[in-house]
Amino acid sequence: MKPVSPTRIVIFAKAPLPGFAKTRLIPALGAQGAA
Repeated sequence: MKPVSPTRIVIFAKAPLPGFAKTRLIPALGAQGAA
């Protein structure tokens, strides 16, 4: 029997850039705070 290889999880995500992430929070927190 072959040994069982460990399970792996890979996550891809974009960086939270100011002005592009959580835009609904910008009025309350500003672009930098919302990112």
